[in-house]
Amino acid sequence: MRRLLIGFAVCFLLTSNSPLVGQHRDERPPIRELLSLLQQHYATLEDFSATFEHSYSGGLLQASQPEFGIVSIKKPRRWRFDYETPERKIFVSDGRTVHSVFLEDRQVIISDAPTERGASTPALFLAGEGDLTTDFTADYALTINVPTPHWVVHLQPIRADADYEYLTLTIDPENLEIRQMATTDFQGGLSTYTFTKFKININLTDNFFTFDVPRNFEVFRDDVFTR
Repeated sequence: MRRLLIGFAVCFLLTSNSPLVGQHRDERPPIRELLSLLQQHYATLEDFSATFEHSYSGGLLQASQPEFGIVSIKKPRRWRFDYETPERKIFVSDGRTVHSVFLEDRQVIISDAPTERGASTPALFLAGEGDLTTDFTADYALTINVPTPHWVVHLQPIRADADYEYLTLTIDPENLEIRQMATTDFQGGLSTYTFTKFKININLTDNFFTFDVPRNFEVFRDDVFTR
């Protein structure tokens, strides 16, 4: 079960049939134009952090209790999720190695990060891998009875080895920030992250994305980290 939980811990994003925000159809740019704008916007970001709320429902794990923490991203390929409540844990990658740290259990699982280029995992997508305009088929998601003014974009990866079936982004049209992201996995599970309190280009150090294992922690090795 611990390995299964790890598999879903860094999946994030919202499916097209469960959107939380709405969009004015007449005000939306053509989808290809929006993807190009998003790609240009995120190309200007070197790093960022945000607070998050994470929930999971459906699939193998059914529903989970909401979790809260801070996500930090630095290009290229560096990411870190610090879960603060209800369980303290860390998932961090320096681009080569992933440490999955369970602080209360004093355990850490060390995995190899995916080596292929492109957004094969949601974490790599946030870390600047891949290209929205070439790596996905895209359309606006269908929404009903939801508030405005956000846009919800439904993405399906073109590559066959992606570790999620669908990726959905909830976009703030004012600044093109991703307010919510979700993935639908191949078992039908939905993992959703809602982001707030963005801090952009804050000069995060490379050392922040490494983890020195304490001597009193159990260490396990796992296969390539895929989520």
